[in-house]
Parts: sequence; structure tokens; C-alpha cells
Amino acid sequence: FHISNSEEFKKMKKKKGQVAMESLMVYGIALLIVALAIGALIYFGVLDLGGMLPDKCDIKGGTFTCKEYAVFGDGNIQMEIQNSYGKTVTVSKVQINPEEDSVGILSATDCVAAETDVTIANGNTGLFKIPDSCADLEEFVGKKIRGEIAITWNTAGSQITKTSYGSLQATVSE
Repeated sequence: FHISNSEEFKKMKKKKGQVAMESLMVYGIALLIVALAIGALIYFGVLDLGGMLPDKCDIKGGTFTCKEYAVFGDGNIQMEIQNSYGKTVTVSKVQINPEEDSVGILSATDCVAAETDVTIANGNTGLFKIPDSCADLEEFVGKKIRGEIAITWNTAGSQITKTSYGSLQATVSE
């Protein structure tokens, strides 16, 4: 009697283990299908995760701060940059380069602000306008663009030129 119970117990335990493995496989396959569906939606552009990211303008190093910025569908890009260096600086060039993965968003040529040799006292801001000849963004109204910022500058009275880098991610407005 005891032996037969032991054999039945082994069979029941084996069946329970098989049911558990089958359940795990079903859930695993279901998760895999959901992940593949989401991946396909992102790949084909139906689901745009980049649009969920916030707008930001970030200049590294603490020398400058983006106070305000705007990107317009006609291609104009405006940036108000604050001097946080501690001394008066002269900005000789503000340039926005397209990021490699920004498909068709900015033109292949680099976008340079029309303003040159702008002197900004510590704590003050300077307005830089990148002309509409740089990019045609009409088809991207309501979408995000990304670019890399390069600001070429020197302190007042110095001949040594420095460059600060940053990034811009903004929604194109009309």
C-alpha cells in the first residue's frame, strides 16, 4: 500500500511540474509577442517615444545656460543664452549641428547664428537667431528635433578661443 502511494505521489508531482512549466512557457511567449508588437510599432514610426520626452536645452560645463529657446516650422531657431561664467565673454559663433540619428530633421549643413561677436556680461543673456535657410522644418511641426550646440567664445580681453558644447531637443512650433 505504501509503495503504490509513493508511485502515485511521484506521478502527481511530475504532472504538477509539467503544468507549471507549460504555464511559464505560455506567459513567456505572450510577453515575447507583446514586446515584438511594440518594437514593430516603434520601428515603423506608428509609436513615437521621442515625442514623450520633454523639451530641453542643455549646455555642458556651466559656462552658459539656455534661458529660452524656440524652433519654428519655417526653419528659424532662436536661443537666449545666459552667461554663467563669472566674467564678461564675447560669443563669436553659435552653431547647431544635426545629430546623426536625426533623420532629415536638420539639413546636412551646419546651422550658424547670424549674430557674431556678441558681448555678454556675467549674468546677462544674448539672443541668437539661426536663419530659416538652415533647415526646412514645416513637415516636423508638432514633432521633436534634436541637435548638438557648439558655442565658440572667449573672455573679454583674451585671444584664447574656447568652445562649449550642449544639446537641444525641442518641439517644432508653427
